[in-house]
Amino acid sequence: LRSVEEVAEAARRIPRPLVVNVPPDVRWRPEELERAGCRLAIYPAELQRAAIAAMRQAAQQLRERGFVDGIELASGDERDALVDTEAWQSLAGRYEGAG
Repeated sequence: LRSVEEVAEAARRIPRPLVVNVPPDVRWRPEELERAGCRLAIYPAELQRAAIAAMRQAAQQLRERGFVDGIELASGDERDALVDTEAWQSLAGRYEGAG
């Protein structure tokens, strides 16, 4: 779909809730998509591109300074919760000394 009008046309023709995978660099506002009949919009490329840019900046600072400064970072607790560090440590503990 190349325009919000095409999204609206698809929404009229498809008798189910419409999910749109928004292409990179497209500036469709959520309220436009909602008016067009879209129930959910996902922006995977934009999130990946933001993550890549942030990682590139952090890596450059680590290489140049040895630490990251001036870039917003998740807290250690947030990171641990996201990757479920506690479960991985528990799993490692079960096999510690087994090999």
